[in-house]
Formats: sequence, C-alpha cells, structure tokens
Amino acid sequence: MTPKNEIRKIAICGTHGVGKSTLAYQLAAAYKTQGLNCKVINETARSCPFPLNHGMTIEAAMWIAHSHINKELEAQARLYQVVVSDRSSIDSLMYASHFGLHSHPYYPGMHQLAERWLNHYYQVVFVRPDPDYSATEDGIRDTGHAFRASVDQQFETFFNHTSVDLKEKLITVNAAEIFGGTACKKLLGS
Repeated sequence: MTPKNEIRKIAICGTHGVGKSTLAYQLAAAYKTQGLNCKVINETARSCPFPLNHGMTIEAAMWIAHSHINKELEAQARLYQVVVSDRSSIDSLMYASHFGLHSHPYYPGMHQLAERWLNHYYQVVFVRPDPDYSATEDGIRDTGHAFRASVDQQFETFFNHTSVDLKEKLITVNAAEIFGGTACKKLLGS
C-alpha cells in the first residue's frame, strides 16, 4: 500500500484509440477500492487551441506537453496518493515526430523535458494496438490504421532507446488485455 505522503504516478502512453482511457479508469477504481485517494488526469489534446492530426504544429505539441505536466503538478499539490495519467508528457512529442517536427529547433528541448518528466512516474504503461480493436470515430482524431500504426512505431522506437531507469518502470499491454480485464491486474501485481 502507498504511504499517505507518497504519490504513486502512473502514465499510460500510446497511440489513440487503444484503450488508454478505459485502463486509466480501471486502475483508478482498483486503487480506490484499496482506500487510496486517486485522481485521473485526462488527456489534454482535445482542449488544445492549435491544430491536431495532420495539421499539427510544434506549438500544439508544446502546449499539450506543458498542459499535461501542469495538470499533474496540480494533482500533486492536492496531495492525491495515486495519479493515473491518460497520456504522458512524451505523447504529443511522439505525434510531432510522426509529422517530422523533430527537426524543429524547439523539439530537442521539449523532448528532453518530457523524457526527464517520465522518470517521475512509478509505472509507465505502453498500450499497443490490437487488430481486433479499432479506434472509434469521434470527429477529432484521425482513426486511419496507417496513421495510428505510424504513431505507435514512434512510441516503440522511443521506448526501445530510452534509459535503463525508465525501461525498469515500463510495462506493455494491449487492448485485448485492457478490455479483457487482465491489464489492470497485471499492473497492480507489478
């Protein structure tokens, strides 16, 4: 059990439409049944004032990453024992990289900040797409398979080349595990 003065932060990363939000709420419910004060940080991209999807700019990636970090800091200030983040500081940069924005002068500094922020998490969960589960059309996200697969590849490349410390916190799950109820058990058991 987590001591009252320790915050257990969990980041759920991956491309869109793979079950990250579902997993975040499953984990929050499980921690609440353990009597822990838990907060879910919802993704910030939907409130971004800059274009998303194929019109994404470096400003959008920066706004999303900073907004996400800010929400986590607010949860920390409110002394939640568990913070489950639907997305992480690095997610918007994986989308930016997909669009070739990694060559922008602001990208390296943002990437370094986002990667360092990941070290503050207790667990980093990488959710992989599952061919049996497709993204639901919501009028905001591009649900095309090629786009989602390319963003997933950005995450895979990042996690394969990240620090040893971060790899020790990394747990990979897929949509079938989330919707089948085994992902939450897997995360709580580790």
